[in-house]
Amino acid sequence: MWFNSNAQEKSSKSLGYVSKLDTVINNRLIYNYKNKDFYKIYKDINHKYGVSDSYANIIVPASYDRLIKRGEFYYMTYGGQTELFWLDVNNKMLEKVSSFVDFHLRINDSIDVLKNKNEQLNVVINHSNTFLPFEYTLFTKVGDKYFTQKTYSKTVEVLDRNLQKIKTFNKLIDFKILSDKDSTVTAVNINFKTGVLNSRLEILVPFIYNSIIQCSYDRNYYIISQYRNNVLKYGIMDKNFKIVISLLYTNIQEGEKEPYILLTKKNGAKKVIEFNDLTKQF
Repeated sequence: MWFNSNAQEKSSKSLGYVSKLDTVINNRLIYNYKNKDFYKIYKDINHKYGVSDSYANIIVPASYDRLIKRGEFYYMTYGGQTELFWLDVNNKMLEKVSSFVDFHLRINDSIDVLKNKNEQLNVVINHSNTFLPFEYTLFTKVGDKYFTQKTYSKTVEVLDRNLQKIKTFNKLIDFKILSDKDSTVTAVNINFKTGVLNSRLEILVPFIYNSIIQCSYDRNYYIISQYRNNVLKYGIMDKNFKIVISLLYTNIQEGEKEPYILLTKKNGAKKVIEFNDLTKQF
């Protein structure tokens, strides 16, 4: 869509800061204009907020003091009382979503996971009706599966794309996303042992470790720990789950902001290794 650059410059001064992702069209500041989402939040010259499409056509007129996008069809007002709204494109309005305060996850075109006033997660259909009769503290997409934990439950359930429960080989009590790209998680079984699973529930690392923690400086490496002869020993594993530093150390620490790790042996002897040297075998 063509628009006058002088008009853009003039209006941007009254509309406030315009980032590299934003643009100004017809005296409206369109936020995240260059992002792939079809619906955008915009601000008018009166500093009121509304919703437009990616062609800058108004869907919801600007009448809100503050507005934040929480999902493709979910928006939240904030400052004062926080409320969640669903975008009704056909009627060009934001419809208040009762009993829920935030958007969490989209399952498909009609089913979403929303957060209620008690900070619990609910699976709903058509942005309002209960689809699964449970409340969850965790509901995370991993590949084409969902790792979930019901409120007051001590175990993790894995659901398929149709939200049907899958029986897992190991009974799990906790999990953490390891890689969104590779769809892997670290998981803890009922014996409090940690391993690594992928979204097909294949065991990539057996449940034999006390902990598997991703390094913060270089996320291609993991600090692992395991009891050996009643002594907790530490080592390092790479992104292919190959041990590159054996479990011989009583402690392993990362440098706070530097690319090195500090290895400590039982006798107190210390050794510093840079991450670049971890490709070597120790």
